[in-house]
Amino acid sequence: MATSQKSRGGRVDFTSLVSSVGDRSPVDAGTPVDGQFRPDVPIAELVANPRNPRSSLGSLDDLSSIAERQLQPGTVITSARWLELWPEDNEAIGAARWVVVNGCRRLAASEKFGRKGLDVVVRDSLATSKESVLWASIVENLDRRDFDVVEEAEAVNLLVTELGSASRAAVKLGKSEGWMSQRRALLRLEPELREKLRSGDLAIRDARELAQIPSVEQVAAWSSRQKKQPGPD
Repeated sequence: MATSQKSRGGRVDFTSLVSSVGDRSPVDAGTPVDGQFRPDVPIAELVANPRNPRSSLGSLDDLSSIAERQLQPGTVITSARWLELWPEDNEAIGAARWVVVNGCRRLAASEKFGRKGLDVVVRDSLATSKESVLWASIVENLDRRDFDVVEEAEAVNLLVTELGSASRAAVKLGKSEGWMSQRRALLRLEPELREKLRSGDLAIRDARELAQIPSVEQVAAWSSRQKKQPGPD
């Protein structure tokens, strides 16, 4: 049986797969070729990352053109590999063959605007551990301009939970433990104040202070501060 070879640059030489089609094909077997490009994968075979650090995908209008063209492929992990790491996600993944790690907004936009398939690249090499999967999704989002401070706090907290240590997560992110603690503290805010923080009506500095008091007192404390602020001349 022919074995797959990679050309320089890590690209798969698909001519080596010609004689391997069928039950033993590395393309369709349970262990697909890592780095393999798969065009136009049916949307029904894809599921968004259940561990996505983004709590909201926001408006998808900027991706409306995906109905006609897709500029960048998504990154996926096989569902079998995902479930080896998170077997508790079985229900969330359902019958999907691929879990989208990077490109969840593109997947959602495809569903919204009527695209039937999504171009993806298989990257099971990302799934060597829970940490590596989370790192891949968190890093992509931290670089996004629309990734708000609450989502950032949620992503930081998720990484700390999986690594079991705030200090390990701090090293991974290249941040101080103080910065990590301040970000995670924002998750103690009442939902109403979290939304004000997202919208920019509540400054991060004030949010950190409010997060230090009991949750039942936070909204009242915020309202009191607002009343004390001087009005326009």
